[in-house]
This record gives sequence, C-alpha cells and structure tokens, in this order.
Amino acid sequence: MKPLLMTSFVPILISSGIASNPIQATTLYNDLKKGSADYKLSSSAIKHITESKEADYTSLLNQVKFNKHYQTWLKKITFCARVDKMVEDDDFQSIVNMGQDAVPFIINELSNKPSFLVWALNFIYNFKISADPTTTIEEASHKWIKYLTLQVNG
Repeated sequence: MKPLLMTSFVPILISSGIASNPIQATTLYNDLKKGSADYKLSSSAIKHITESKEADYTSLLNQVKFNKHYQTWLKKITFCARVDKMVEDDDFQSIVNMGQDAVPFIINELSNKPSFLVWALNFIYNFKISADPTTTIEEASHKWIKYLTLQVNG
C-alpha cells in the first residue's frame, strides 16, 4: 500500500452539494471594480439614496437599539421580583439613556401591553405620573399614554 502524499491533496469546499475551489471562497469585497457590469445601480436604488433623509435611518436605528435592549431586559426580569434589580439592569438603563428617542417605542409597547417598562418614562421625564401609592402598572401606563398624547397634540 502506497501512502498518500499531502502535496497531492487538493482541498475543496462543499456547499449545497456543489464542489468549489477554496480560492474562489476568498474573493474580497473590493475585488468588484467600478465599471463592472454588476456595479451599476438601478434607478430605484439611486432614487432611494438621493431622497432618503438621515432622520429615517436614525429612527430605524433607534428602534433596533430599543428592541434589542427591551427584549433582553424582558428575558432577564421574567422571574425577578425586586423592582430595584429591574430598573438597575443595564438594558433598562440603556433604554432610559436613549431619552426622548425611546419614548415612541415605549408608548407603543405600553399601548399593546402595560408593563414595568412604564418606569422608564419616570426616569426620562424625571417625575411620576401618579403620586397615588395604589396606582397599578396598567393605570400608570394608561396615564402616561394619555399625558404624552396630550403633549404632542397640545
């Protein structure tokens, strides 16, 4: 039996049942040159780029940031009974630190389902919506929504 020499071995990559040369898998982003047929933008892409406003992207990025922190925070507090731990959590604090940028997303969440997230509004606006110690989370959520709706609609 003759031993297999590694110098005669040519590695291949198998992807979706198709064999390919590994050199092709190392194509770099900048390998596409200007003037290449694949480099041309469609008229709809050019229109989107020229007509889009930075605010559109900022709002979208804020929503993504909020959703990430909110979902992570929800997972962490599922079995948490201590209010101080809920509001001291890094993800909750990140939502509060977003300030006014987080408010529309908080209101949307509270409109769908009142929750402990209502406390973020207390920190963002630096006051409680109710001084009554018997106010429930649901009541506070509705009061904040009403208050902020009046502020916007004046």
